[in-house]
Amino acid sequence: MDASQDERPSRQELMARIGELEARFAEPGAAPNADVLVHELRVHQVELEAQNRELVEMRQVLEDARDRYTDLYDYAPVGYLTLDKNGVIRDINLTGAQMLGLERSRVLGMPLAAWVPKSSTPQLFGHLKRVHSEPGRVYDYLPLRTRATAQGGALRHVRLESTALPAGAPSGCGSCRTAVIDLSDRKREEDHLNLVGQVFERSSDAILITDRSNRILSVNSAFSRMSGYSAEEVLGRDPRLFASGRHDRSFFRDMWAGIERNGSWSGEIWNRRKDGEVYAEWLTVHGVRNGSGAIENCIAIYTEITDQRVAAERIQFLAHFDPLTRLPNRMLLQDRMRQALAHAAREGTRVALLFLDLDRFKTINDSLGHLVGDRLLQEVAMRVRGCVREDDTVARRGGDEFIVMLPHVEAADQAAHVAEKIIDAMGDSVVVDGHRLNVTFSIGISIYPDDAPNADGLIRNADIAMYRSKAGGRNKFQFFTADMNAHALERLALENDLHRALEREEFTLVYQPQIDSESGRIIGAEALLRWDHPRRGLIGPAQFIPVAEESGLIVPIGEWVLERACEQMRQWRLAGLEQVVLSVNISALQFSQKNLIGSIRRVLERSGVEPGMLELELTESVLMRDHDATCEMMGELNDMGVRMAVDDFGTGYSSLSYLRSFPIHKLKIDQSFVRDLNRSSDAGAITGAIIAMAKNLNLRVLAEGVETGDQASFLQAQSCEQFQGHYFSKPLSADGFADLLQAV
Repeated sequence: MDASQDERPSRQELMARIGELEARFAEPGAAPNADVLVHELRVHQVELEAQNRELVEMRQVLEDARDRYTDLYDYAPVGYLTLDKNGVIRDINLTGAQMLGLERSRVLGMPLAAWVPKSSTPQLFGHLKRVHSEPGRVYDYLPLRTRATAQGGALRHVRLESTALPAGAPSGCGSCRTAVIDLSDRKREEDHLNLVGQVFERSSDAILITDRSNRILSVNSAFSRMSGYSAEEVLGRDPRLFASGRHDRSFFRDMWAGIERNGSWSGEIWNRRKDGEVYAEWLTVHGVRNGSGAIENCIAIYTEITDQRVAAERIQFLAHFDPLTRLPNRMLLQDRMRQALAHAAREGTRVALLFLDLDRFKTINDSLGHLVGDRLLQEVAMRVRGCVREDDTVARRGGDEFIVMLPHVEAADQAAHVAEKIIDAMGDSVVVDGHRLNVTFSIGISIYPDDAPNADGLIRNADIAMYRSKAGGRNKFQFFTADMNAHALERLALENDLHRALEREEFTLVYQPQIDSESGRIIGAEALLRWDHPRRGLIGPAQFIPVAEESGLIVPIGEWVLERACEQMRQWRLAGLEQVVLSVNISALQFSQKNLIGSIRRVLERSGVEPGMLELELTESVLMRDHDATCEMMGELNDMGVRMAVDDFGTGYSSLSYLRSFPIHKLKIDQSFVRDLNRSSDAGAITGAIIAMAKNLNLRVLAEGVETGDQASFLQAQSCEQFQGHYFSKPLSADGFADLLQAV
């Protein structure tokens, strides 16, 4: 048949047609048309068989669909119930029955309220009422028990999703379809998370959680109490916000390496609160890794240990310091002496030890009481501490005895200088509780390694020297070695005389000409200081300049030299002499004075000297002290027009890159190289290299200490531009230099 599906006869039509054909076969006279009837009958029978097969197949599909529906309905992960208007269960799937803890046949006809705790029954009926009063699906949360008993059964937390069935439904009017979704696992998880959250929030330890970019995700209340920051102020920020500045980069690098390697790190750390207070805490950081093994989060747990740290520091302090004076005690002194002596042995330097004993302290203690004595010791300790350098050690040995250790001593007279300062510091009375007390020290000094090879020997010998001092009249110091004692006294006498030299006008200036190598003309002079002592006679700079630098007197002396030199230039100008550049030496201590620029400006204005006619000579050590500060000060001087030269070049350790960054006009080759020109090829090579380098840097070069014609010839061959030395002229008085200028 070629008819379309819609044109096919129905099953009833086929059966009726077949019946008609069978009846025609039975009629008389059907034989002639038998073949046609048989063919038509056969066609209808085939069609009927095809439809029967389709009907069987369709029935099987429907049965399969019904089975699938039944499986989906019964074994769905959600319980499905049909409830009437009173909440009685009219139908339930297997999952729902399992959730209620009974077989399905026993559940049917029972009210759902049998599984609801009594306290929640009103909630159930309120739910059923809402199903019919509100359109659409209705949701509610209820607790259910697994068995129909009031007391027994595990409690489940479920969500009901109910919708009213249409009127005329088989379950009756007012019935509804209810899905029961078991949320027990989720509820347990939520309860667990809530518990974890409570632990997190109520913990007495501060907790902070960061992401993989080290940004803060969460903090608890303890963190806010400890740090002073609210959660809103820190979320999304880096924990570096709390850095105290007490830990360097290597500390945090080691911390993160430990977390990466071991999964966690613990240790003591200092952080800063919002109000700026720095506090100690014990920090534990745990890394939380993701599925690929990379650290996804970090959990930091802080416990403040400031009180414990203070207590530990107090114990540590009492173990190493005297609680009355807060000076190092005998134990810490011994440790520092071991280190100082070991360093001195390696470097070939000296260590000085001063043993101090208060004179007649016992009388004060016995007559005025121990409280006055203790306060006196505290004041004395403070005065002694003010007489030494930062890296020196002042210790209380016990009672009224103190020890001062001076590491890195170059000469024994440095110890004498400190002893003199201490004696001077005790010159003013000490007022304690209304009592004006005059106390003095007897001091003994020993030197390592001259007087003893170890700490015990130094202390013993300094103690002996102290008793010599006390026996000699108190309020003085005594070296353990007689030669050192004499030398120290001589140096102190020289320093005392230096203090009065300016007042007594014992200093004078002489001027050594500086010569142009091509023309032979005098182009400048260096102002040199001389000291004409009334008793000692002429004292050379090499003898008194180091004492002046150590005592700080070099600053006022240097100011006097600058003023006197500029005043002399003014007098030469008034006399009509040719103007030449005058060089003045500036010491490192003088150059570090903040008022140097202002002082130079005032001297130039007062004398009327052009800034370009003044040349300041600085040593390499000055340039290397503080590059930025030195460069700034030299820049100001250069802007004023003042020239600058590097004195004694070649003897220091200056960096050529630093040299390029300074506004320098001239290099002065140290006389030690010039002196050795005739004896050493190395000196000639170094001198030639300095001259070549200076020319490449567009600097002028002056050779100091030129004393022979051969030296001058060699330097001239190397294109050295300026000379200074006895070969041309010795240092002259102001009048002698004026005569020389007039002669040429």
